[in-house]
Amino acid sequence: AMRRAGCRGVEFGTDAGSPRMLASLGKPFSLDDVRRASDACREAGLPDAHYLIFGGPGETPETLSETFAFFDRIRPRAVLALPGVRIYPGTPLHRIAVEEGAVAREADLLAPAFYVSPSVGAENLLERVERHAKARSNWVVPGLGIRSDPAILSALRRKGHRGPLWDML
Repeated sequence: AMRRAGCRGVEFGTDAGSPRMLASLGKPFSLDDVRRASDACREAGLPDAHYLIFGGPGETPETLSETFAFFDRIRPRAVLALPGVRIYPGTPLHRIAVEEGAVAREADLLAPAFYVSPSVGAENLLERVERHAKARSNWVVPGLGIRSDPAILSALRRKGHRGPLWDML
């Protein structure tokens, strides 16, 4: 029905491919739900994209590996990976970041501040996400410039591309 109505792609705010990280991020669905949703898109002839946020509370090298392996198995059309979780004042993540010393309680968070679990570390996180994404043509990582060249995106928009830009990358 969505395809017949003109839908050209489906985007999911999946955020993780690890049961521990889904729970940590407060997601009310399972990996099996994600797999079924991705399969349903494929059966309907709709490309699917999953947005992932890496580095949240409880992220470890093991949960990174679980997420990489899960998305390698389900092979969505696109995976848009975002390393680090934006910290907003007054949120549970802000409280965690203050308790861990990642930000000061009174920090001005108008300028973006990002949280990365100390169990994985920012340098390790970036290196692993970059290595994994570069080896897979369906991964886009804007923060690392992987398949997200602003000039290409702008050219696609100027040419009147209809549908999700990630499907063109």
